[in-house]
Formats: sequence, C-alpha cells, structure tokens
Amino acid sequence: MGIYKSPQIWVITSKYSYMQAISDLARNGYRHYTQGEFPIEKAIKAYESLIRKYPLFNDKNSVFQARKRGEPVGRLLLYRSAPKIIHFTMMFDATEFQIQEIYKKNGSDLPKSVDNKWQRLSFSTYELAKHVRKFVNEKGKKSDKSTASWTWQYKNGEIFTLRARLNDSINRGHIEETTKILISLSYAPGFAGVRNQLLEVYEDAKRQWLLKFGPKTPLKTKPVIYMRRIEQKGVFLTEKLIAKELHRLEKDEYQKLLNLNYEQKGFLQDNVDDLAKKANKLHFSNTKVN
Repeated sequence: MGIYKSPQIWVITSKYSYMQAISDLARNGYRHYTQGEFPIEKAIKAYESLIRKYPLFNDKNSVFQARKRGEPVGRLLLYRSAPKIIHFTMMFDATEFQIQEIYKKNGSDLPKSVDNKWQRLSFSTYELAKHVRKFVNEKGKKSDKSTASWTWQYKNGEIFTLRARLNDSINRGHIEETTKILISLSYAPGFAGVRNQLLEVYEDAKRQWLLKFGPKTPLKTKPVIYMRRIEQKGVFLTEKLIAKELHRLEKDEYQKLLNLNYEQKGFLQDNVDDLAKKANKLHFSNTKVN
C-alpha cells in the first residue's frame, strides 16, 4: 500500500480574478453550476470528495480528450472568501441527460443553469449575465452584427440601492456626500455589465442634479475604468500550509481579544508597551551586579 500524499489544491486569492475565471468558463460552454463553501480546515477532504463524485478536470488536455469522447466535463474553482472559508464554484459542460445522471448518482440537488435568468450565478454583490457586443464598422458606427458574451453586473437590489443613495444625497443638497459616492463608484470593477449599469445611474443622477441645482453647475462624474485581463493569483493549499495558517489565525484572534481586554480596562496597546518598557528598566536598574 502506497504512502498517502496530500494533494496540492489551487485556491484563488483575488476576488476579481475568481470572477473572471467563472465568466471564462461560461463563455467556453460550462453552463451548469453549483456553488458552496467549506471551512479551510476541511479543504482537503472536501476537495477529494468533490473530485471523487464529479467529472472534474484540472488540465486542458484531459478536458479535450473527454470532450472528444462525448463525455461531460467539469471544472472546480476555489476562492478564499474569508480567512477561514473557501468558496467554490463547480461548472459543467454537459447535456441535460448527462448532468442529471451525474447528480442523481451522487444524491445531490440538480445544478442551476447560467442561461436561466431566474437562477443567475451570483457572487458577492454581483451576478453573471449575457452581454451583447455590437461590432463597429469602418465609419465608426455600430453595425447589425453582434456577438454574445458573459459579463458581471450588480444584482438588481444592489444597483437599486446605489441609485437611491446617490439620488437621495442630491435631493437633500449634500454635495460632499454626492462627491464621495461618485468617487467610490469610479473604483467599481470595470466589467461591461457594471459599466453599463453605472452609465444609467450617472444619467439619472445628472437629471436629478439639473432639477436641484440648475444648468450652471453640471454634475461631474468619473468614468469606470475598463476591466482588463487579470493575472490569476493564488496559493497551493496543503495540509501543512493549512495547519500553519490556522495557527497564525488563532494567534491573531488571541491578540485581538487581548487588545480588547486592555481597551476595556482603559489601556491602549501603546500604554501597555510603555508600561512593559518601564518595568523592564526598573527591574534591571535595581539588579545588583556581584
């Protein structure tokens, strides 16, 4: 019997890189999906369980060969969404019959489809949606030719809240608050869907501003920067690294509790450090040298 070797699990550490990887899979035909999360200390077991139950592949050659044989193919994306939490997204390129067979065999609930707008794949405050790109002709005008792609946009509730906050600050005449909101929106991830939504929000805000302050001082907005290709950043999780990371997190939590205890007693960390230095100085000055 061979010696068990802990697998190396690739975990993405960049939020927008994770989102980009999901949209790339949707663009390449992976339409069925399942999402979830598990604690970092159970990452190895959870990963091995998913790999054992589902046709998940790590390399392009295996995907190519499986597709050639007409078999379903899946990809597993992992993201560290919190210090002790791993978020996962499984996506499959398979027929309806194949995907039902896979999930029924494992006794799992059927996956959702990215093509169903009522079951949109979502992450954080964003959701995946189809985006139609219009081609531009030689004269710089949009032609009838177009292509569909996938992009991220704000969830309906989120974009409604952003619009309401901005318009409310304008109607109350709070120029400084309005400026802060506009600056924060300019740092939004520049996915095509997000940019389109914010353009509509800006146009609505400009109309509200015009009614409130008149045409002499028009509302100035900052454009959202286009989202370029992001280099995928991450780490290979192993049992050793997980243990090391959990130990570090426990130390951090202990230090936070210690600091909180000091603050509740009227001490700041600087005071504690200063008292410790004075105590050491006093101790050594009173020590007699034989």
